[in-house]
Amino acid sequence: MINKLRPCHVCGLLIACAGLLAPLFANAPYGVGICAHAHQYPNEADMEKEYALIREANIRWLRNFPEWRTIQQDNGVYNFANADRVVRSATKAGLSVLGLLAFTPQKLSTHSHVESRIVNTRHKPENLLRAYEFAYTVAKRYENSVQAWEIWNEPDTVIFWRDTVEDYADLLKSMYLGIKDANKEAIVIGCGTGTNFRFIDTVLRETGGQYMDRVSVHPYLYPDAPNEDNLGTTLKKLRALLDSHNPDLGLWITEAGYPTVESGSGVSESEQGNLLQKYIEIAWANSVENVFIYNMRDSGKNSLNKEHRFGIVQNDYTPKESYYILQDFLKKNSGQPSLKPLHDNADRTVIVLENYESGYFLNEKSSFSGYVYNFSNKETTIRLAVETDKTTTIHNASEAIALGAFSRVPFTVDYTSSTATTTFRLQGAGGGRGGRKMVTLAARSPLSILVQPRITDDSFLSVINVKNVLGKTAEFALSIKSEGRLLESMTRGLKPNESMEIVLPALAKPDTILTVYNGIETTHPIIADFPTIVHKTITVDGRDDDWHDVASRFAIYQHSQVKVNPRAWKGMEDLSSIASLAYDSEFLYLRFSVTDNVVEYNSLGSMAWKGDANIEIFFDTDLSDRHINHYNEDDYQIFLTLANEGVVAHYFKNSTILGDQVEGVKATGRRTAGGYFIEAAIPLSVLRLEGDLRGRIIGFNYYIDDSDYMPTREKQACWQGGTGAWSRPSEMTKIRFQ
Repeated sequence: MINKLRPCHVCGLLIACAGLLAPLFANAPYGVGICAHAHQYPNEADMEKEYALIREANIRWLRNFPEWRTIQQDNGVYNFANADRVVRSATKAGLSVLGLLAFTPQKLSTHSHVESRIVNTRHKPENLLRAYEFAYTVAKRYENSVQAWEIWNEPDTVIFWRDTVEDYADLLKSMYLGIKDANKEAIVIGCGTGTNFRFIDTVLRETGGQYMDRVSVHPYLYPDAPNEDNLGTTLKKLRALLDSHNPDLGLWITEAGYPTVESGSGVSESEQGNLLQKYIEIAWANSVENVFIYNMRDSGKNSLNKEHRFGIVQNDYTPKESYYILQDFLKKNSGQPSLKPLHDNADRTVIVLENYESGYFLNEKSSFSGYVYNFSNKETTIRLAVETDKTTTIHNASEAIALGAFSRVPFTVDYTSSTATTTFRLQGAGGGRGGRKMVTLAARSPLSILVQPRITDDSFLSVINVKNVLGKTAEFALSIKSEGRLLESMTRGLKPNESMEIVLPALAKPDTILTVYNGIETTHPIIADFPTIVHKTITVDGRDDDWHDVASRFAIYQHSQVKVNPRAWKGMEDLSSIASLAYDSEFLYLRFSVTDNVVEYNSLGSMAWKGDANIEIFFDTDLSDRHINHYNEDDYQIFLTLANEGVVAHYFKNSTILGDQVEGVKATGRRTAGGYFIEAAIPLSVLRLEGDLRGRIIGFNYYIDDSDYMPTREKQACWQGGTGAWSRPSEMTKIRFQ
């Protein structure tokens, strides 16, 4: 046992002193667990030490399990040594176990050819039978010692999952069936997102609310205190969403925490305990069956690193004040969640689609493919029927598909469509959610069009790159217009993947390209950049009127500019931007008008890139060393983040500046009807810009970060190039002071 003193901790109206708090949830069907990373420890003694501390804190559940890729080697051989240690030590400590099944072995991944071992483990296995086999194997081995299994960690983020939501739903189906075949009493938990309602809704729609017993979420709030307006409202909305698909689904929170870090996002040790206690109470009051604290032990000793300081014990196992607060609270209030599985009527015939995301060309024969899986020990035959609308012709009739036990058979659907979008409904035997699939595809242009600026010695140009993506040699008619006025027209024959350049003076202001192929006319709106910094004094007041006559424009609006998670981009209304730059003798002025269909305030400071309503700006004010792939004193990364209405936070980073204490910076912003507006002024002296700037060329780039419905970055769009400007000045583009 631990010898301890229990000081009285007060946080607002929440009192955590022995004897003062009534047992609100004593013996209730609600539990508390904790996340740990003890599977990474080199010896079992440290693991047992940590698990004993967990149980002495009156915490009854452990979320800890080695990654799939470490249990099943690339040669297919299983190594259970580490998993056995985790389960054996947890059982010895009297803990129930939530096992996390995540991260595909490299050789099984759909992206096994990718050199990065981390990236390819974030994809589903190429054959979902391998996922079934792994889930069955571990669930059978630990049938009597692991009570629940969670399928993947935060698959709504590109950090942990690189495939689609639908791909995750297919993986969930295969692992669910494997676990249930091994142990029908095991609880299977799906989703594991932040509070990404769109992701959860899609998974539940794809599965018909089946293939899981519970849904899990990670609704972090730090540094904000939990209350009914934030956490309570979120959980009520989640409950309503679950009820709309399957009212029997339970809800677990499998990560929630507060870091005791010495920064703006941190809290004190006593605040950590009181905030977690209040968080648990609100979660239980909203019928969350089990709440897992993140994390048991600090993962490092850096008091300024948030990721090091989520633990309720320090890195050397010394309990924090929060440990004792939770220990007292849980002694009076903790119960055990229901472990009753839902009725299992999941279909064992599962349709999985492949190679469909690119869409189709109008009036051209197209196809998509997939597999029909049989996750059963019995042979079966199904007839795969494909239905669609009257504007689409299916060229191959429905066919009988014979499936052996635990097998898959490929199929292809050939079709021709004459409409902009087409919905396909695939139906197999049984009528269950696994045995049917619906997908909506969109027509695409046979030409890929990319518009980029080009700086010359005395001017700048608009360069339009046109590429044939049709897959065959074809002739195209093109017309380039500006405000309805024809600038240039031509007819060109292009081979497959052949490109051509059309160069125009940027001041011609091209705004539309009309293309005609096979009698079908397609309109491509374009936004020509003016890569200049115009001499003008701007009043930083959050209004746009000063900028109307500023001929400076840097546009993000093309799919090719979405560099992080481009599949999540739904078009210009989802994420796009127009930026402008101006200057006078004192300041460099920046203006960003961003279109964003969901604006959230959720991350600031050095971590602003993980959140929403954030602009990342990059400058290289001395191009003589731009070939060097690291920052020095003339290279800058700047965050401008809409922190609240009228409030824009800034954060600077280069070799000599780090943080938000940069004197003289002015910034403001506001929400708009379709997104947000940010305006700022940076002293020229901060950027080492001196003297007569007319004609001077510097490096520049900017990114916009988007975080719809999730606590980390969902996607990122870049003005030019890739995503490396934060560390490589060579990825900035030349712009000129006028």
